[in-house]
Amino acid sequence: YSRDDGFEFGRMTDRLMYSEHLSFRSALMEQVLEAFGRNHFAVCVPSLLSVLEGAIAVPWNVTDFHKAGIRNKFLRTKIEDARTESVVQYQWRSVAALVQTVFSGADPSREFPVPKRNLILHGKSDPAKWDHGDCLRLFQAIDTIVSLGNELPSRG
Repeated sequence: YSRDDGFEFGRMTDRLMYSEHLSFRSALMEQVLEAFGRNHFAVCVPSLLSVLEGAIAVPWNVTDFHKAGIRNKFLRTKIEDARTESVVQYQWRSVAALVQTVFSGADPSREFPVPKRNLILHGKSDPAKWDHGDCLRLFQAIDTIVSLGNELPSRG
């Protein structure tokens, strides 16, 4: 995303800003992008976690996505419903792997290579340690989820 003067990152953020499936979070995304441009990752990470959760909860009408049983069932169903070995199935597998890692329980005394939702939202993670890579992983996961959301019928 740092090549070509940020062209690819710009394309991704345009998709996120103008996605029908994120319209409920467009003001937040706008502010996150501004904060990201200023390297204010401590603002971006919790906000992107909220957008990530909402990117699934709102278009697919999934409540309590933070609960492991609900999350596991939803993701398993999406993977199983996709055509075997299709790009869509691999996209769901990719999203599931990251989401399961981000949403899984975590010991606050340990360091983790990816942001952990529960530690972050419950004030048990050091915001000074969140970085550019954490944000890019979350942006990419949201972008993939939004692209998968395009299979949903339009909400006219």
